[in-house]
Amino acid sequence: MIFYTQGDTPALCRLDYTDVSKLVGIPNITRLDLTECKISVEIVKELAELINLTSLHLGKCKISVKDAKELAKLTNLTSLHLGKCKISVGVAKELTKLTNLTSLHLGKCKISVGVAKELTKLTNLTSLHLAGCEISVEIVKELAKLKNLTSLHLAGCNIGVEVAKELTKLTNLTSLNLIGCKISNEVAKELDKLKKNLPSLNIIGYKISGKGANVKLQDEVSNSQEKLKSSSKYYICGATVGLVIGLVAAYCLGAAALTPVGVSVAAFIASAVVGALLGAGVGYAVSTYLESTELNNMQPRRSC
Repeated sequence: MIFYTQGDTPALCRLDYTDVSKLVGIPNITRLDLTECKISVEIVKELAELINLTSLHLGKCKISVKDAKELAKLTNLTSLHLGKCKISVGVAKELTKLTNLTSLHLGKCKISVGVAKELTKLTNLTSLHLAGCEISVEIVKELAKLKNLTSLHLAGCNIGVEVAKELTKLTNLTSLNLIGCKISNEVAKELDKLKKNLPSLNIIGYKISGKGANVKLQDEVSNSQEKLKSSSKYYICGATVGLVIGLVAAYCLGAAALTPVGVSVAAFIASAVVGALLGAGVGYAVSTYLESTELNNMQPRRSC
């Protein structure tokens, strides 16, 4: 049995049946992390003897109905983490026997309407994590029956208009996590209604309304257009300066190439090219300097 610590929570990275008896000999364990461990009925039976256990993590574990029946004996559990587990209706039925459960984590689980119906029997549930789950209107309708639910995590879920409308029925919510959700203007309007009806609600990952989103997008487009116009102005200015300097340089260098026979055409062309390149470089430097100067002037000054 290999332990690693995460804060004050004992965590295991490997567990087999012969190790469980060692855990049972530590009756004061209140929190246990068995994420990604192979869980059998025998192991869960031993865990059921940890009568003081209040928090159990079984993320990425295979939980059968028989396992769930044994887990149901952990009557003091208040927090259960089953992220990335396969949750069947049968498993959900057994979990409803955990009447003291206040927090349930089912992130990235496939939640059916049948499972959601069973979850509504957990009347003391205050926090539900469904991040990365497929959330339908029917599922949210069932969740609305959880009258004590105050915290709902839907990060990374697809939130449609009808789902958002059903969320407004969760009248006791104080925290709604929508980080990573795609919020359309129509959904935003429903969320605004939810926020209006529940002033104490903290919607994480959503700050502006649908109208505000449009305004923000329009402002970004306008700013980009203005920046493009400004840059074009400087480049034209730079090109003009470069052309003038190039012609002057070409003339001077060409004049310097005079021979007793006359003007050497090849020398003049070469001088013109060199002069034009030199002028273009100076013009570009001038335009860059002017642009950076204007940007610096646009930045707000800090007061002491």
